[in-house]
Amino acid sequence: MAHYTLTLHQILTNVEIFDFDYPMFNVDYKPTFENLFKDYFLTEEIAHETIGLFKHRLKTILNLKMPYYNKLYMSQELEQRILDNYDVTEIINRVVNGDVTKEINSDSDRAVISNNNSSASNNNKQLYKDAPKTKIDIDKFDVVTNLTKNEQSSLIESTNNDSEKLSNIAKETNEINNIENLTRTMTGNIGIQTDADAIVKYWSSLRNVTLEIFENELSELFMGVF
Repeated sequence: MAHYTLTLHQILTNVEIFDFDYPMFNVDYKPTFENLFKDYFLTEEIAHETIGLFKHRLKTILNLKMPYYNKLYMSQELEQRILDNYDVTEIINRVVNGDVTKEINSDSDRAVISNNNSSASNNNKQLYKDAPKTKIDIDKFDVVTNLTKNEQSSLIESTNNDSEKLSNIAKETNEINNIENLTRTMTGNIGIQTDADAIVKYWSSLRNVTLEIFENELSELFMGVF
């Protein structure tokens, strides 16, 4: 039962106190936060003359203080590895440049003409003389019994067209760029503290942010007398 002003329980019977907007790190947490506030201060008497002034102070404090406490909320949600004190991520980006040369065989037909010229000359001389048996010049001797001279000349020309296939070798050079991406992560305990020390340190870092807001920031909205 209130002695000086109204208790929060009496106000909540007819009035909704959280009918204003204020920043919260996660909007889904707002109903939980507001219900915890009501339960925590349910029997406390407000330190204001009117309900309107109480609500105005509540709105002002939440809008001023919650940006700071929202960061604490988010820090508590970060994933923590209690026993690990070493976490290094190494990212290596490497570009490898090179040239690759390959031979390409290109077959092409080329006509090769060969000219073969041949000539032949045949001289056939026959003579017969009874006497005398002396050496004679067949070209100059004109007194013989029988003389036959055959001369034959021939010229042979031939042309051969041969087609041969030649192989041409060409070189083609291509530039190659290879990009290598490597990520290496190393985590663990490098031995500067024991596992027990790490656990104690983790426990000391835990904070009940909602309780801190109630005790450090919002308790001044109430009388605080029994």
